Amino acid sequence: MRLLLHRSDLPTPTAQHRVLDARGRFVAIVDFAWPERRIALEYDGRWHGEPGQFAKDRARLNRLTAAGWRVLFVTAEDMRDPALLLRRIAAALAW
Repeated sequence: MRLLLHRSDLPTPTAQHRVLDARGRFVAIVDFAWPERRIALEYDGRWHGEPGQFAKDRARLNRLTAAGWRVLFVTAEDMRDPALLLRRIAAALAW
């Protein structure tokens, strides 16, 4: 994902960005972020399917959205069509 983003024409994201809420409290560390747009990009690997992980992921997503962030998710399947994935990310950044 990092190489695909680096080679693209998209604005360079911040890797491993620490998200804070309006009060400065820790919310999460996201894989990639465009902080000025409050957009996070998260790569969901196999471990997200482990027992109990779904509930943790949704609680984290709720915290991020409550802090005003929009979260895009990428899976290994998305990586099979990089052009489509980059268009999806570009559309979110233009929103």
